[in-house]
Amino acid sequence: MKYSRTKYINLNILKSYLIGWLIGSLFWRLLRDTDLSNRSLMDHLDVNSILIFLLLWLTMGTFFGLMHITISKFIVGRIKYYQLIVLTLALQLLIFFLIIIILFYFLEHVLGLEVPRSTIESVMNSSLSIGGIYILTVNFCIGFVMYIGAIVGTGNLRKILSGKFYKPFVTKKVFMFIDLKGSTQLAERLGHIAYSKLIQDCFRDLVVVHDYHAEIYQYVGDEAVLTWDMDIAIENNNSIKAFFAFQKRLMDRKTYYMTQYGAVPDFKAGLHGGIITMTEIGELKRDIAYHGDTINTAARLQGECNRLNVKLLISETLLDSLDLKARFKSTLMGEMQLRGKNAPINVYALEEISGF
Repeated sequence: MKYSRTKYINLNILKSYLIGWLIGSLFWRLLRDTDLSNRSLMDHLDVNSILIFLLLWLTMGTFFGLMHITISKFIVGRIKYYQLIVLTLALQLLIFFLIIIILFYFLEHVLGLEVPRSTIESVMNSSLSIGGIYILTVNFCIGFVMYIGAIVGTGNLRKILSGKFYKPFVTKKVFMFIDLKGSTQLAERLGHIAYSKLIQDCFRDLVVVHDYHAEIYQYVGDEAVLTWDMDIAIENNNSIKAFFAFQKRLMDRKTYYMTQYGAVPDFKAGLHGGIITMTEIGELKRDIAYHGDTINTAARLQGECNRLNVKLLISETLLDSLDLKARFKSTLMGEMQLRGKNAPINVYALEEISGF
């Protein structure tokens, strides 16, 4: 199933905040309402307390999740990181006070519950010293976990914590190596800073591959490595569509790139799939690594694109697993003896037929 990349990212942000604030709300209740020496948590549970807990969780999780989505959409990449932190903290505190006010109003005037004045005064007086610090702490933890999750890759943080990658294991993956064409000439013409900004812009636009369930394995200079589980890459031709969607995104922003850099970036790619070994490596810096001929072959195919003057090369073994239908055209480029491989393989160039 194909999701809008914006919807996909936003739903993940909202889910992270709802899960984070569920844990944060439970911990807050344990800290504030439970005296383990006298009564258990169950003694505190009644309809009102459960309702207050649910409102606190849903309100906090939803409000701060939506705030993160808004900041990500309009601010990230436009201001310095420390400025983003200060702005985020200020907005969080402001929204926190608004949430407290709205929550009490809802309890009293909508649900008809009697909230003692002393309770309201106590909450408002302690909100900055206790609640304010707590809300910043919870949101910091949620943001930190999301940031680490973005570094290690979608879904990989949970697998790392569970120890899935501790020992090497074999799986089937598809890899795509994409590389900027004419990078040397662009770097010389633009200079180091402008060229780095160009790469930043290109890899921001690479977000379109989320529509096709691609994971970004790593960035190396002006090269990016994408990966899929074999069945996901084959389903609905996700692995091929991701590349052409990226190409289309760059062309849709042609005016921007021409204005900023005097050129529209163009990428070439190599695509191959098969058996791969996956594991966690490193002591000083841990990383998830892939080992095997599959990843090497994908890299070699990308390296042949310039020589053959094509944008996308794919191995015959992977091509045979796909159903191109009428949208894509494959052209046999011949049998190639790729560097580092014992036996030659058949290689095809892929093009997207106009009109789709």
